[in-house]
Amino acid sequence: MMKYIYAILLVMATCHPVKASNEDSKNCLKLHGYEQQNFDTFSWNKVAACAAEMRSIKRAEKLAELREHLRKHPYYRYPGRALPNNVVAPLHKCWGKNRKYHREGHC
Repeated sequence: MMKYIYAILLVMATCHPVKASNEDSKNCLKLHGYEQQNFDTFSWNKVAACAAEMRSIKRAEKLAELREHLRKHPYYRYPGRALPNNVVAPLHKCWGKNRKYHREGHC
C-alpha cells in the first residue's frame, strides 16, 4: 500500500500543471461582440475560426523563428554537431555514404 502512495506522490511531484492561454479566444469573443445575454444565439463558429487563425499565425511565427535560427546555425539540424562555446563537431568520415562499417574502421 505504501508503494502506491509513493508512486502517486512521485507522479504528482513530477507532473507540471498545464496552463492554457485563452487570450486568443477572449480577444476573438470581444472582436465579435459576445455578451452573456446572447449566449444561445451567438455565432460560435466565427469565434472558433478567429481563434484558430490566431493560433495558426503564432505557429507560423515560431516556425519562421526556428527556420531563421537553423539558417544561421545549420549544424543544429543534426544531432551531435552542436557543441558548447559555438564549436561545431566535425562530420564522421562515413557521413552521407550509403555503406556499412567494416571491421577495419573504414567506410
